[in-house]
Amino acid sequence: MTYAQTLNQLSELHLKGMVEAYRELCDDPLWREMSFDDRLAQMVNREYDRRLNNRIRLRIKEAGFKEQARLSEILYTPDRNLNRELIERFSQLRWIKNHENIIITGATGTGKSYLAQALGEHACRHGYRVKYYRLPDLLCELNVKKQVNQYIPFRRLLAKTDVLILDDWGMAILDKLSGHEIGEIIEDRLHKKSVIVVSQFPIGTWDRVFEDKTTADAVMDRLVHVAYPLGLGGPSLRQQAASDELRAFKNDVVE
Repeated sequence: MTYAQTLNQLSELHLKGMVEAYRELCDDPLWREMSFDDRLAQMVNREYDRRLNNRIRLRIKEAGFKEQARLSEILYTPDRNLNRELIERFSQLRWIKNHENIIITGATGTGKSYLAQALGEHACRHGYRVKYYRLPDLLCELNVKKQVNQYIPFRRLLAKTDVLILDDWGMAILDKLSGHEIGEIIEDRLHKKSVIVVSQFPIGTWDRVFEDKTTADAVMDRLVHVAYPLGLGGPSLRQQAASDELRAFKNDVVE
């Protein structure tokens, strides 16, 4: 079989990683000195890495994150009240294996959503399925699924997701129906899957989020007792996103 025929067959089999490796290695004089097993191993490794990276990209895309966040880029300034050792422990993903939750609270701009998405992105890279929602958006999607008779399949899909991130928890009062639905979703995940909740409000005030206090008690009992609480502090990190020109302008205005 000729070189061109081999490339064509690898392409037809959608082995793009092996195609790239074969092209590169054939031009490498050292490759000809390798054993057949070593050459095959290099080509297979390239294909394996390509497929693994594709799966990771797909999981991250399906998660629906609103920004690119990485644990390696987390800021640990003293005023943030963020324990580096704890985040490193989270990076080992035992909390997911143990079906535990994480609750992140703090004022606007303290990096709550970024941290939650960084934890989710890290989980995606290690083979877990993650889904990110702002709580109002999840309630809206639940309503849409009811209208198109896809509510039950959607609930089953949510229940299978390894990590469900619920952002903007408490931004609006949940009426009895919405509170019941969120309660059912949390119940589906108890001792089976993990949840990350992101809220501006301290955990002790969450009973006010639900119109029905019985539902509030049930949700709190299932969420909080198996959760790591993180309270972030410090000034808004969004100030750092401003350009030097904008910051200089604001300083001139203040003066």
